[in-house]
Amino acid sequence: MIGVVSSIAYCIGPLIGSWLFLWRGNLVIIFVYAALALIAYVVWLAVGIKDKKKAVEEKEESEGFNLLEEVEYWRVLFHHVWPILLVSYILGIVDATFWTTGVVLSDVLSKQSWLGGFLLPAFTLPAIFLGIVVARMGIYKGKKKMAEKFMLLSGVLMAAIGFVDSPAAIVFLALLVGVMISMAWTLVSAVYSDILARMGKEQKHLMGMSSSMTNLAYITGPVMAGVMANSIGEKQTMMWIGAAVALAAFVLLFVTPKKLKLPQTEMAEWKD
Repeated sequence: MIGVVSSIAYCIGPLIGSWLFLWRGNLVIIFVYAALALIAYVVWLAVGIKDKKKAVEEKEESEGFNLLEEVEYWRVLFHHVWPILLVSYILGIVDATFWTTGVVLSDVLSKQSWLGGFLLPAFTLPAIFLGIVVARMGIYKGKKKMAEKFMLLSGVLMAAIGFVDSPAAIVFLALLVGVMISMAWTLVSAVYSDILARMGKEQKHLMGMSSSMTNLAYITGPVMAGVMANSIGEKQTMMWIGAAVALAAFVLLFVTPKKLKLPQTEMAEWKD
């Protein structure tokens, strides 16, 4: 549900921003979004989501946090769940590339055709609906492999952007990439849910590691895409990153085990 709401925001945000820019300029965009953020914060406080008692409990739990121990837990877990972590990282790279290099490419395409301005909305639109669709499909087996297949298709479609010049065609390819990425993300989330259920009270370690892996993608992705775009241009950057994604997914299809086995013996010795 949270993912769907976020996708709606990512989809309509660029459209509202573009309309405000054409209507009144950059300054109005800043004031409008600042006002919306302030309203959201006031509503958040009014409905009582901010639970002080819970915050105190979380703070007390974090006081016993040992960084070196946590790194060791991550090292042990990584050897067992690295395929799904790598898929998360690669999907994050694709998303970050669209939100950095894709923004510039959209601006370039919009000068050729008004359709070019819909590059990012087209990429984010599928996430609004496909999460619910996949959940309704009731997929219980082969989620890892299926996620990697969708990631492979997203890489191929992303690479195809480098071979077309029509803004409409590029926007359509972005839409298809968004479909594949949304399907892959949903399946990856399902895999994480299965693993977390098996980990019991130790699930917090995997949650932290998966979040860090995604954050790493959003740190390294824009840097990598930016350097490439400065050297070979936005379309070629999309093409080469897409090719790399497809290659990585192809390899993962052969090396990912059928079942990710957890280090139960080591986990039994971990401190709570």
